[in-house]
Amino acid sequence: MKPLWITFISGFIILFSFQNCQQPPHLDEINSISSNGQIIMNSNKVTLSDHSIKNLQLFSKVQETMTKNGNSFSMIISRKYDFVFEGSILRSEFNVSSENSDLVQTLCLTAELKSELQSILASASICKKSEEIHDSSLICAAVITPGYATLQTETEAYDLGAATDSCGTNSVDFCDSEASLLKGFIKHLDSQLLNLKCN
Repeated sequence: MKPLWITFISGFIILFSFQNCQQPPHLDEINSISSNGQIIMNSNKVTLSDHSIKNLQLFSKVQETMTKNGNSFSMIISRKYDFVFEGSILRSEFNVSSENSDLVQTLCLTAELKSELQSILASASICKKSEEIHDSSLICAAVITPGYATLQTETEAYDLGAATDSCGTNSVDFCDSEASLLKGFIKHLDSQLLNLKCN
C-alpha cells in the first residue's frame, strides 16, 4: 500500500512542476499587444513603400473592331500592359501585348500618366484575406477569380484582385481605394494608347 501512495504523490508533484514551464514572452511580443489585450497581426498586410517594386502588369479587356475577308466584327480582347521599375523608379517605356497578336508594342507614358501611377503605388498597401466565409446564406462558386494586375516586389509576387472562389476567399488586393484608382488608371490608359508613342 505504501508504494502506491509514494507513486501517487510523486506523480502529483511531477504534474504540477510542469505547469509553469512556459517561456516568458519576448519584448517584441509584449509591445505588439494592444490596449485591449489582443495581439495585433499585420502579416496579411504589405505596405508597398517598405518594398522595392520590380514589375507591374495590368490587364484589360477592350472591344476592338476587326476586319476579315471584307467583313467587320467586334470582339473583346485581353490586353496586357507591362511596366518595369529600376530601383523602384518607374520607367516611362512600357510594353503592350494582346491575345490576338504576337506583336509587342513599346509605348511611353506621359509625365501625367507616370505621376498618376507612381502616386497610386506610393500610398498603397496589399491585403491578403485568408479567412473562410461563414455566411450559410452565401453560395460560393468554386471558380478562380482572375486578377486585374500582378505586382512583383523583390521578395514576392501578388495577383491583385484574384480570389479562389466567387465569394473572395483567399483574395489579394489593395487594402483601400487604391484598387479602384488602379482600375481607373487602366481605363484611362486604354483611352490614351494612340497618344503614347515614344519620341
